[in-house]
Amino acid sequence: MPRISKTEQELNYLRSAWEEIEYARVENNFSVTIVMVPTISRGVWSFEVRATSLETNLLDEPIIHERAVFRFPNGRLQTFAGELWNVLHRFNIQLEEARDKWTRAHK
Repeated sequence: MPRISKTEQELNYLRSAWEEIEYARVENNFSVTIVMVPTISRGVWSFEVRATSLETNLLDEPIIHERAVFRFPNGRLQTFAGELWNVLHRFNIQLEEARDKWTRAHK
């Protein structure tokens, strides 16, 4: 069986990253935003992933806000799409923990 090309590998990572955002939206009920900003270092970008719960409190404010920040390129030997998927996968774990903490506090 031939190895997949680097392009196919990147596309698979991007699809997986998309699925992580879809999971956050559908399963965890969060709206996810990714902000990309250039840093002072040439060629280095700062990414902020923000999530806001779609459930609101009595004042119509979201009950949970979470965020994660990463830079790319960084010291890890991973492609951009691979790093994006990795961060989003860990971010979903963070969202699940935040929801569990909120649920336990409001029982």
